[in-house]
Amino acid sequence: MVLRVIYFSFISLKSIRFRHFVEGNPTVFIEEGNIIEKALKKEKISLDELLEQLRKKNIYRVSDVEFAFLDSNGELSVLLKKEKQPLLYEDVYPTSLNVFPIHSVISDGEIVKNGLRNAGCTEAWLVNQLKLRHFILENVFLAQSDSSGKLTIDLYDWSSDR
Repeated sequence: MVLRVIYFSFISLKSIRFRHFVEGNPTVFIEEGNIIEKALKKEKISLDELLEQLRKKNIYRVSDVEFAFLDSNGELSVLLKKEKQPLLYEDVYPTSLNVFPIHSVISDGEIVKNGLRNAGCTEAWLVNQLKLRHFILENVFLAQSDSSGKLTIDLYDWSSDR
């Protein structure tokens, strides 16, 4: 039994498809302040349960939420609308006035095609961005992008084993 758990853990680390099959994908419950009823029904979550989870995060109005996701671990992740977020340095000295959802476009050295599509980016754009920054795909642990084209990259930490 212990060997089976270790085996599945190892495969999950190495294969994105297997990891998504076993762990699932995040489900969007709220988008731009609107509850997505189909998603609640699919995940068998009642409206009262969703509202309770929001209250636990000190959110009392659904209309204050830009996006809310149910992660594969059962936690609700929430992004408040820009005007409801705490004041940040970027708010005083803005670089962008829009809030865009962030999508993983590279995970564990592999391109996440669904993430690229959701971010409105193409594989050619991503490859070009890597080339401009002198990175190769295999060295990228995580890359995230939004529909504005802002790309952040985290490289593998080569001091640890891959």
